Amino acid sequence: MDIALPDFLTKIEFVETAQVTHFYAQDKLTFAATALKSYPVDYSISELEQKLDPKRFIRIHRSTLLNVEYVQELHGWFGGKLLVRLKD
Repeated sequence: MDIALPDFLTKIEFVETAQVTHFYAQDKLTFAATALKSYPVDYSISELEQKLDPKRFIRIHRSTLLNVEYVQELHGWFGGKLLVRLKD
């Protein structure tokens, strides 16, 4: 599945979801993060969660969907939480 990632001023770029390490929400905007840069997306985290393959993308926080294929390590953290380290 490809997701249209709008650059608000000049163009629309298409990025394969396999290249997206995670999606995150910040300041009422949603972004798709790749190894090279982050792109604004026209969907909310909830909408992406419904559209994406749940075997590949899991919600780890109310503002973050994680591509499990990019997880390198999990570490125990304070308060029973986990720290996720992504592959470089």
